[in-house]
Amino acid sequence: MKEQTIEEIIEEYGGAAYSPDFGAWAELEYEENGQDYKRTTMVIGNPQWSGALDLVQGEYLWKWAFDSENDLYFLLLTWHSGLRLPIAFDKEGAGKMLFDPEAKKKFDIMIVDQPVMPRNWDEGNLKFTVLWDVEFKKAKEASWPE
Repeated sequence: MKEQTIEEIIEEYGGAAYSPDFGAWAELEYEENGQDYKRTTMVIGNPQWSGALDLVQGEYLWKWAFDSENDLYFLLLTWHSGLRLPIAFDKEGAGKMLFDPEAKKKFDIMIVDQPVMPRNWDEGNLKFTVLWDVEFKKAKEASWPE
């Protein structure tokens, strides 16, 4: 099977992409083997992702794509199960986070199914997945600020 180009993927999945309703940077703490760690994490949420987050399991691939026609970035996520979750980052909205200092090095992304981050997010009713060690690279043809 021929691998799709970025343009073909955007054409096929771009209409199904949702922009985050909210986004924020956080230093999330976790413990592993008795050691405490902090990781820079982009937390983004949208209720439209609830159904997809029910199905998320296992390994995934991620890829950034720039749509020059609409002047926005897509984070294209594909799990080995075949599930795809395209996320749109528009220049005037969620895309502003991509040019924050935190996005200049590897970071994690926590995708949640809420329009805002609930205060008691760890009580078990929040659907989420975490993408580890994502890197953002600005497209050469992007007209976005440096």
